[in-house]
Amino acid sequence: MKKIDGMKCLQRLADHLRDYKTPIRPAWADEAQAAILAFLNGEAKTLDAAFGLKRRPGHPADPKRKEFIARKAIALRKCGFKWVSIAAELEKEKIFLDESVIREYAGDFEPQILLDDKIEELAKDIISDLKTGK
Repeated sequence: MKKIDGMKCLQRLADHLRDYKTPIRPAWADEAQAAILAFLNGEAKTLDAAFGLKRRPGHPADPKRKEFIARKAIALRKCGFKWVSIAAELEKEKIFLDESVIREYAGDFEPQILLDDKIEELAKDIISDLKTGK
C-alpha cells in the first residue's frame, strides 16, 4: 500500500478548491480552502480547530444536551447495556460521541439523576399511600 503524504494531499486539495470552484458551491470552497490553509500555515493546531469543529477553551458543550445524553446513558446502563452499545444507540439519534465522553457525561450527572429518580420513586409511593389511605 502506498503511503500518502497528508500535508501534500491537503495542499493539493486547497489549491484545487481555489482554482476549480465546481461542482461545490464557491462559498463552501472558499471556506474549506481557508480552513485547510490555516492548518497548513500553523494558524490552527488541528484540522478540527481549523474547520471550527473543536470547541475553544471556555466554550463548553450545552449543559442541557450533556444532561440529556447522561440520562439516556444511565437509563440504558440500568437495562444492562454496555458503553459501546450505548454509543451505538445514541448514534441512532444522531448523537455521535466516543464512549469515553458518554461515560464522562454520565459520571458528571449521575448523582443528580439518581437523586431525581429516588425523589420520583418516593413521590409515587406517597401518592399511592394517600390513595390507599395508609
